[in-house]
Amino acid sequence: MNRYPVWKYFFVLILLLFGIIYALPNLYPEVPALQISSAEPDVLLTKTMKADILDALKATHLDVQASESISETQWILSFRDTDDQAAAQERIKNFLGDDSPYVVALYLMPTTPAWLSALGANSMRLGLDLRGGVHFLLAVDVESIFQRLLMSDVKNITTGLREEHIRYSSVLPMQHQDAQGLTLTCLLLTIVLKPIRFSQRIIRIINGCRLTVIIDFSLKE
Repeated sequence: MNRYPVWKYFFVLILLLFGIIYALPNLYPEVPALQISSAEPDVLLTKTMKADILDALKATHLDVQASESISETQWILSFRDTDDQAAAQERIKNFLGDDSPYVVALYLMPTTPAWLSALGANSMRLGLDLRGGVHFLLAVDVESIFQRLLMSDVKNITTGLREEHIRYSSVLPMQHQDAQGLTLTCLLLTIVLKPIRFSQRIIRIINGCRLTVIIDFSLKE
């Protein structure tokens, strides 16, 4: 004997059906894609431009899995994985040039079937914590850091020599080849007084330098 009316069982079944339908989009994961759009409303993405972009990608063996035109100014290309996505973004940017009116942005393209989207069933939006966090690629400007170290050492040496009342002619960068044949950038310090009286103080000054310092004594009073 049923403990509840029949309509309640039908109601539960309908709820389960709705739950299954609106959970189905989560079985269709988003795929890496690029969104190419125009930064100016009067600049359109023509068929010729799209064909040229596809040819540029094919030349570097980057396969486009699918493409979708959102409007006359927006176009989406999907790729197999994030590596192809990043390589394609770099290739398209180089092809379009720095002064291009088009913007090439990373995008995640939904793969939900059209009939589910028509019902308003979309996949759950995952936060950064569920996507594995954020990945940063940092580039170090080695030349800028080296120049700062160089200027800092020059300043420290000249300040120390003045405080010790030691006359010098110049503190200049120079190229020096070490015993292994490697060319290094060093500092050439030219002292205009005899070294005997000031050698210990000079050594104490240059000990704090991060670059190699070569001392040239001109032996002039």
